[in-house]
Amino acid sequence: MVRTLETFRARHLTIARKACSEEVRPYDTGSGGAPAELLRAVLHLTRDNETLVRPSPERPPAPAARPREQGGVPSP
Repeated sequence: MVRTLETFRARHLTIARKACSEEVRPYDTGSGGAPAELLRAVLHLTRDNETLVRPSPERPPAPAARPREQGGVPSP
């Protein structure tokens, strides 16, 4: 999921940089009022978070939780 978010944000940043370039528009900010550099910062934070949630090669991933029985009550 984080990888999909990273891809989306990277594409958004590319489009925003093109839309805010001096050749196309004389504006320094996007329609939300923030510069494209804010998108760059958010993209870098997303990439940093991806490294935090990615399983480490030294540590095996945590076991998946068992699904509960119907109604949310475990069986005896």
